[in-house]
Amino acid sequence: MEPSRRPGVVFDCNVFLQALANEKSAAAKALDFLEQDAITLFVSEPILREVRDVLTRTKIRRKLPRITNVRVRALLQRLIAKAILIKNIPEEFKYQRDPKDEMYINLAIVANAEYLVSRDQDLLDLVTTSTDVARQFRSRYPFLRIMKAADFITEMEDHAARSES
Repeated sequence: MEPSRRPGVVFDCNVFLQALANEKSAAAKALDFLEQDAITLFVSEPILREVRDVLTRTKIRRKLPRITNVRVRALLQRLIAKAILIKNIPEEFKYQRDPKDEMYINLAIVANAEYLVSRDQDLLDLVTTSTDVARQFRSRYPFLRIMKAADFITEMEDHAARSES
């Protein structure tokens, strides 16, 4: 990552869910980097639809009462205003293990993002396991790091410290 430019990032839906459910969570802190203009966040229409769908599910609302219509609307407006919307994302990578994750992976690839932030083990395994699929993924997309929100925060803080020195 070049010190002078903001890193490109894609957040999985679970990051938005956790951020809204708990404002002290690592996911909320990761999302704060968007407000601080410390990152370039990439989104797509399918991702925005999934975020809206997940955050408005009755089951989710019962379990996580902090997620309200007002907060969901504010989050979506914030994403539309601050994130870069990429349309027509080609299928660069097929992930048979969890095809629903492909929209995040393909967005990150097309956007040339440095980070994909997620708690999803299927995604995390692409950078931590030695399966053929994971090895091929790392070989084809060495620029893309997949990590949990807490690890992303550490990366961003380390990057900021290096930039200041």
